[in-house]
Amino acid sequence: MNKQRVGSLYEFRDVDRSTNPISYIDYLDRSNANQNMRTAKEHIASFLRPKNGHVLLDIGCGVGHDAKVLASFVGKTGLVVGIDKSKVMIQEAKRRFRRTALPIEFYPCDAHKLDFPANKFNGSVCFSVLTHCEQPAAVISEAHRVLRPRGRLVAFEPDWDSLVISTGEQSSDELLTSILKKSVYHGGIAHQLPNLFTQCRFQFVTVQTIALTISDYELANKAWRIEPNIAHAQKTRLISAADADHLRCGLRNLTQQFFGALMVFAVTGTKGVHRSRTKAGAEGAIVQTISRKPINQKRRTHGTKKNFKENYRSDPNR
Repeated sequence: MNKQRVGSLYEFRDVDRSTNPISYIDYLDRSNANQNMRTAKEHIASFLRPKNGHVLLDIGCGVGHDAKVLASFVGKTGLVVGIDKSKVMIQEAKRRFRRTALPIEFYPCDAHKLDFPANKFNGSVCFSVLTHCEQPAAVISEAHRVLRPRGRLVAFEPDWDSLVISTGEQSSDELLTSILKKSVYHGGIAHQLPNLFTQCRFQFVTVQTIALTISDYELANKAWRIEPNIAHAQKTRLISAADADHLRCGLRNLTQQFFGALMVFAVTGTKGVHRSRTKAGAEGAIVQTISRKPINQKRRTHGTKKNFKENYRSDPNR
């Protein structure tokens, strides 16, 4: 039986048709303004092992926060291509980066059917995107198709099924946790990623988990849109008006410190050189990994989508 889904985070599935698309740009800006989040993304992006001259794909790029991080790795001879289903997001990304010297291009594109030929990217990232996709396995499979042999995909997803909240009142905590878990389309996709990567023919699948903890209610409300989700749950009659008022009142008048936590999964997979069988246990092996590389700011190169396809199709050394 399908779960009833509620809440503003759910509308990330189709931002352009949401009630307020601009609010999602603001949400991304606030989320990426956090120094700890930026540091984590820079660290995780290094799992691609990017080099000068590499061509990287940012799936679900939003307004370009992660593409900017990737651009610092590839140098002026490389390129970062950002794609997003939302035309609103892509227009804003182009506006922000129009006058920069970074090697970044943005295109509207559905991640379920990437508009690029096979074997064209050295690496790809997918940060907090699969949670909102209709068919995450199809997106992972497409990423595998467009990667070059030995290319890597890194997915970074929160595991909403692991969410816990403590406010000092157990019944309210359980109700609020239930509401937030239903605010996204695929709340448990993060812990399914290792198996999905293997099913989509990625090899040497590695996993790193990070515990995200928040002890400030105002910060949690901004990050998880707690009060908007309560309002939406009331509007859709998932909870009563009395329950909604009780939750809001309790959160605004906490008798003890707020605490919330969930696990975030960073999963990396490598595209094999060919389809022959690997040694037993090599393909799909799940291990812990830590990798870090320096970040150097580089200048931008310009180009069109047509030129991108022609240039990188004709260069066999990339």
